[in-house]
Amino acid sequence: MHHALQIPEVLLSIFGQDIYPNNLNIWEEPPKHTRDLAGLARTCRAFKEPALDVLWSVLEDLSPLARCLSCRKSERGYVFTKPLTQTEWDVLRHYTCRIRAIRRFDLGVDWKSFRVELAPSIPDLLFPNLRYVQCGHRHTKKIGQLPPRQPLPSLLSIEILFRQPALPSLQHCFKWFSELSPSVKRLCAFSLPPPEGPWLISVTSEHICGWRNLQIVMCPNITMDIGVLAHLSRMPALTALCFVPSDTIPTLSDSPFLFSNLHLMEMYPPPSELLSSISRVLAHIQLPAIDNLYVGTPDCPPGGVGSFFSVLETACTNHSITWFSLSCSNSIETNGLVPTSILTFDDVRPMMAFNNLQRLWFDVFWNVGLTDVDLVKLACAWPHLEQLVINVRYGWGTRVVRGITPDGLFHLLQACPSLNDLCLAIDTRGYTHVPPDQLPARLEYRSKDKFSLDFVDSVIEEESVQAMATFVAGIAPRVTVISWGFEGLDEHQRGVPGDWLRNVYKDRWREVKHRADLMRPPAVPR
Repeated sequence: MHHALQIPEVLLSIFGQDIYPNNLNIWEEPPKHTRDLAGLARTCRAFKEPALDVLWSVLEDLSPLARCLSCRKSERGYVFTKPLTQTEWDVLRHYTCRIRAIRRFDLGVDWKSFRVELAPSIPDLLFPNLRYVQCGHRHTKKIGQLPPRQPLPSLLSIEILFRQPALPSLQHCFKWFSELSPSVKRLCAFSLPPPEGPWLISVTSEHICGWRNLQIVMCPNITMDIGVLAHLSRMPALTALCFVPSDTIPTLSDSPFLFSNLHLMEMYPPPSELLSSISRVLAHIQLPAIDNLYVGTPDCPPGGVGSFFSVLETACTNHSITWFSLSCSNSIETNGLVPTSILTFDDVRPMMAFNNLQRLWFDVFWNVGLTDVDLVKLACAWPHLEQLVINVRYGWGTRVVRGITPDGLFHLLQACPSLNDLCLAIDTRGYTHVPPDQLPARLEYRSKDKFSLDFVDSVIEEESVQAMATFVAGIAPRVTVISWGFEGLDEHQRGVPGDWLRNVYKDRWREVKHRADLMRPPAVPR
């Protein structure tokens, strides 16, 4: 049985719902009902303490505290010009003990004046119940001043936002928090907006050595060396990790670091490195429990993908990955170039060991050389597949051999009944009718599913439009998306001829979608 709530607990719950309805994220805009709650606090003695607890639970910055004291406002924040009296210290402690979150922990007070004037009389615990802090902001260029060195025993979550390579201040911020807040479980550091240049911020083990119980570390613009990885591997509670591998990580490892409970990992190689830096990291670690792995890279050189997948298979000892993404930024920013490398079955063969895959996103600046036979082999290895993306822009290239045809696509759908999001190039040359064994009735088990289909840069001739419409109509009652790209056309087809071809193929795929919609039976009202 649950214990009966006392009146202050009931009031605290009610007031909290009024100011933060539906568990509003504390990092969103400040609530609008604070004035009403302040008036409620003055109504009666029973309302006062619970209302004040809610009012002071989340602060935009530290200026509300300074306004309660004898401070002078300046451009740098509120300045302390004289030591606080005992009464003012009591007022300060009366409010700071209520604070749970501060959006701008580094703004609102000129901490230099605070240290000079008040250091001899600062209490041992100024923020005993502080849980969440944020330093920096998306609209400012640097991290502000941090408070005096005060223990933060209850601090659980830290977010650091920065806009420029302020290496000393960011490293100081990491070290400051790691020494004063040993209970932190969530550490996030983001560049907002993402950096336009090649710069990155480096963090070593000395900057995070004070933390022992981290659960989530999300630092997509922070490089971490081998010492940091070794330190993080000794945290059994760590479940999510996002970072940039340092280029100082050695190639070989005698004793891999075991991340026993890591479920999500994101890695982004530095601009000077490619997949090789990610492969070096994987050679140093073991991920027996990994579920979700995301790798972003500026480019994928020929031969790098196959070796990367081989190292990945070794690092993920239990082959437990369900979501995997390898994304190449050059597949989006191509500057008119046409890919020359070709993705083959041998490149992706090591991924067949991951038979629990549900989502596979593979987007690189390559053409795709997979065949029907290759696709069927992959489908048999991934029976639980729900999403399959093999390039979001390129896939057709210059066709010499036969690619993936509607027949291969049909067998993929048979082997993966949960598949509902598909993006790949399809070869429809000579496809003028649907074989009897591939009529719509064969895939009626998809009658309740929505299906998204993207044919990337596939070309289609006029004689294949009706057959493809019949085929698509049998995939699902509602194919929500049929899309097509242009980038895969040969370079000599660009300019006026290329633009004309683009519109021709786009119109043909639209006609496929239109005819498929007409062939489906009307939806039955519920």
